[in-house]
Amino acid sequence: MTILPENLENERTLLPMFSSFVKEFKLNQLFRKCSIRKEKGIPVKDIFQMIFLLVFTGKNISGILCSKNLIFEGKKDTFYRFLHQTSGSWRKFLFLLSATVVSEVLFPFSNLKRYAWVVDDSPYERPRSSKVEGLSRFYDHSTKRFSRGFRMLTLGLTDGATFIPFSFSLLSSHRKENQLCPMDASVDGRSKRARLRKESQEKTPDVLLKLLDGAVKHCPLVSTILFDSWFSFPTLIRKCATRGLSVVCMLKNTPKIYSSFGGKALALSSLFTRIQKRPHGNIIGSGVVNLNLTGKPLLARIVFVRSEKQKSQWLALLSTDLSLSEDEIVTLYGKRWDGCLLQDGEIGLETGSGVSCQVL
Repeated sequence: MTILPENLENERTLLPMFSSFVKEFKLNQLFRKCSIRKEKGIPVKDIFQMIFLLVFTGKNISGILCSKNLIFEGKKDTFYRFLHQTSGSWRKFLFLLSATVVSEVLFPFSNLKRYAWVVDDSPYERPRSSKVEGLSRFYDHSTKRFSRGFRMLTLGLTDGATFIPFSFSLLSSHRKENQLCPMDASVDGRSKRARLRKESQEKTPDVLLKLLDGAVKHCPLVSTILFDSWFSFPTLIRKCATRGLSVVCMLKNTPKIYSSFGGKALALSSLFTRIQKRPHGNIIGSGVVNLNLTGKPLLARIVFVRSEKQKSQWLALLSTDLSLSEDEIVTLYGKRWDGCLLQDGEIGLETGSGVSCQVL
């Protein structure tokens, strides 16, 4: 007997939809390509379908198995054995599946110029955990405090209305003083598990480039990447440019980063005082700078935008694509995540016929 009502109609509606999705995008072939298999028993696609169903029904595994509408013949151990497998490459599976969805569903019916890569990291807190492998202390920029857990680095494709995840990486800290629980030393260093554990303790820009290389390999038609000020360092921008990608990002106002303007190396605040400013409008002005002070020049346009609530403050956006106008740069950056609100923790850009900025 249970006091919780079952939404059986929801399950009956979702199951045919999932089955149709599995057949249309040939998930069985993708499972084989990525070495995701079972030795015997219930097929992989059925177990994957049940795990996927949990998100939409609001149930857990026990809720599915104890349901009056028996839709799965396996037991709880069936799920756990499948989830504990380490031979399969789930990252490759997500790359292949996302690339198939994008190429067959999105690209044929829209303009490629609308799409851009988006990268960001989000906190994944585990405040009560103490023995989780790889647990670390990290600084959460949105709350301005240290937390226990991990950071989820996510890379996806967006057109401002739709977001397709391509890859992610769960990051621990690369600093030993912030690592609260060490990695399991008994794991074979040649296995996928060991490589993922090693990757989790690398620096975030290095992991980002790994994810980006895999995404561009499977979806080479998109050539623009968007990220916020926490990634906007000249070194990372140059590495993205060498991969044939144009960068649009928010800049951090710091005296430690310089760019060349008018033959002089200037910080961002000094550059703001030298550009020609507009008397009216939300866009204050812009200037073309050189991000590479020592080697081959890398030109970029920096656009200064006025804050809507605090008129004395400004924001700076950078684009390595000089063919984009100031309005186009602001509109393109506004596609980051939701197209209207950015998850910087501080700043949101509203795009449309009128370009404006507001502090959240």
